[in-house]
Amino acid sequence: MKRPLRTVEHSARSCQSERSGQGAGRQALAFSSLPNLSQRRLSRGLGLGLGGTKLRQLLLIDDEPAFGRFIAHAAEAGGYTAHVTLSAEPFMQKYRELRPDAVAIDLAMPQVDGVELLRFLSEEKCAAPVIIVSGFDRRVLESSVRLGTALGLNMVGPLEKPFRLEEFLDLLAGLERPSAA
Repeated sequence: MKRPLRTVEHSARSCQSERSGQGAGRQALAFSSLPNLSQRRLSRGLGLGLGGTKLRQLLLIDDEPAFGRFIAHAAEAGGYTAHVTLSAEPFMQKYRELRPDAVAIDLAMPQVDGVELLRFLSEEKCAAPVIIVSGFDRRVLESSVRLGTALGLNMVGPLEKPFRLEEFLDLLAGLERPSAA
């Protein structure tokens, strides 16, 4: 049985409460095709959560609430439960609490940058795949991936904003399933 969309919307709503509804007008356009896409992806066998299987956890940090909601819905279509954070402290706390199956970070954040977040993940011995999702130039993204790899992180991507939804879903589908302990 597919996990109810309400759970992901709740995460996105709490993300919106940190910022006063910025970008709310665009959200209807961004999400209008996601339910059909989700059904199509799940029917092709790319999603998880069917038959009582536990959904994987994705932790995202991005200071744009509308983008966070977009990723949360897309992650659900890819078989993940998304946890969206808008700043460093909630991200670090949620990471320690969840030990997610995948992490997505934006490089350009107020009061913290992606390099600091990569260092944090390295110090925490993060084994999850780390996806850089940012609007910076491709060369900056690739440098960040090299730095993350040098810090011992499992770097995948990067994804340069704006990107197609299919690119993100294909990236999620290609991530290795966590081993059963």
